[in-house]
Amino acid sequence: MQPTLPKLYEIRSRDLTGVVSDTPRSITFPGLNRANNVPHWQRLHQSHEDGLRQWQKGPRAKFMLYPYYGLLISTGYASMYMMCRMVLGHKTWYG
Repeated sequence: MQPTLPKLYEIRSRDLTGVVSDTPRSITFPGLNRANNVPHWQRLHQSHEDGLRQWQKGPRAKFMLYPYYGLLISTGYASMYMMCRMVLGHKTWYG
């Protein structure tokens, strides 16, 4: 006599073709019944009337891009400033 294993799946329903569909009893999928946001994001990123690049569109783009642009410009200017000072023989930021 074989030992019986616990059932991981229970038979929920049969479709019209007679194929049995099994769903796990103990596993839940949090995104299963969520609203479909794909059409909203497609409209946002595929509308070309605003003249913005794709990375500039979106609700959080300004909060990420403007600090990045500021750091990019300031480090570029700082490196150019120190390159000019090194060419002139000064090895510090001042003096």
